[in-house]
Amino acid sequence: MRNKRIRNTSVNEIIYDNGDTLLCSYFVPVAAYSKEKGEYYRTTQHYSVTTSRHINAWLKGVNATPVSPDWLLNFHNNDSL
Repeated sequence: MRNKRIRNTSVNEIIYDNGDTLLCSYFVPVAAYSKEKGEYYRTTQHYSVTTSRHINAWLKGVNATPVSPDWLLNFHNNDSL
């Protein structure tokens, strides 16, 4: 697993050994990508305009499945992937 800070922002990507990626804004998980499924996920929770901008910039127009914040907290261990 590695942590990659995106530009000079409060956004980090956690990239797991299997290629899954978790996007965190201000240390809160807000979006994810499952490499195995080839699917993107985004939180249903609205946090702020800035966090929404972080999510939208990362997704770049990709259609992401809406999921709960709790789902994202357990993303890497989620059996429902």
